[in-house]
Amino acid sequence: MRTFDSGATRDSDAGKPDYEGFLSPLVIARFGEYMLKHQVQADGETRASDNWKNGFGENHLDVCMSSLLRHVMDVWLEHEGYPSRDGMEAAINATLFNLMAYQHQRILKERDTSATKALNIRDTMYKHKESTKSCATCRYKNPTAAVEWCRFGDVCYEHGYWEPADE
Repeated sequence: MRTFDSGATRDSDAGKPDYEGFLSPLVIARFGEYMLKHQVQADGETRASDNWKNGFGENHLDVCMSSLLRHVMDVWLEHEGYPSRDGMEAAINATLFNLMAYQHQRILKERDTSATKALNIRDTMYKHKESTKSCATCRYKNPTAAVEWCRFGDVCYEHGYWEPADE
């Protein structure tokens, strides 16, 4: 627990990701500019910024890997002093994009597989049991149990984990 001179208290940040330290706003800004530029499709239409999250078909990971390696080759060529297709800036951002698209689908698949297993276990264990849940962070009670089951348990859409409400 952290206590401030003002008397305010906050939970410890130990063991929590330090996104400010892990990420570079300079890189994220350049990546955003790259994505904005590539939001316009070959046919002139503008795709939704999160269009890529829909995946690239059954072979999504293969599509990402092929593109990723082409762009890594461009980074390598530029690094060695040779020209590439679109220059270092584009190659780095395209590499980041393909890594993100690859990892995004991996995580979704992992969660889907785990969620299916969790649902089977939950349905077996709690077939006829209904319970009121509350968010572990905000303690908002959700009597309708409009939550999503994932490998971590019931999830509060705003804050995180749900746990059985105090009766």
